[in-house]
Amino acid sequence: MFGVFCVFKPRHTPGFASVTVYHKPKGANLHLENEFADDFVHNDIRLESGLAEFLYRALRHEEKRLRLKTRHIEDHHELAWIALSSPQLEVYQQTYKWTGKFRQLIDELLRTAGGQDGIQLGDMKHGMLRKLKAIGLAYTGFLKEELQSYGEQPYHAQPVSEDIADGIQGLEEQLSLKPFDAVSPAELLP
Repeated sequence: MFGVFCVFKPRHTPGFASVTVYHKPKGANLHLENEFADDFVHNDIRLESGLAEFLYRALRHEEKRLRLKTRHIEDHHELAWIALSSPQLEVYQQTYKWTGKFRQLIDELLRTAGGQDGIQLGDMKHGMLRKLKAIGLAYTGFLKEELQSYGEQPYHAQPVSEDIADGIQGLEEQLSLKPFDAVSPAELLP
């Protein structure tokens, strides 16, 4: 069985990206060398407001993606009754619930933080940081695809496209800073 992960690379056209999809054997390790185990607990995780807002949007996007995938099979008249016993459907449903709860937590922390410059998540397992980083990277990939689609329209504003591309690159760079600097992205459900 193979899993899928993506790497987004700049295209020759400024402000646009292409997607390279790699298939890796299921169970292959995506961890960085000398990375903590997923159950290692990092203390006092704090996110700057801009990064927290970005992760909120990324979680919302992932939640929508998982909801569409689970509903697609649940609403299929001929296959839904068989899928009810699928352990993989259960994984999608549980991941959807987790994603929604974590998105709600970040939303609540952002609202209560008011005008402060960040939110305090507290202690967090390394595996959770890996999932957040993966969701953030997948979302920047989605944003790049959206930007590419926008750029193909005849009346797009090239200077705005370039600013958006810079903004997306800035979001990616934030995912290489603390607390994500020594964290490899987890594999997301296809």
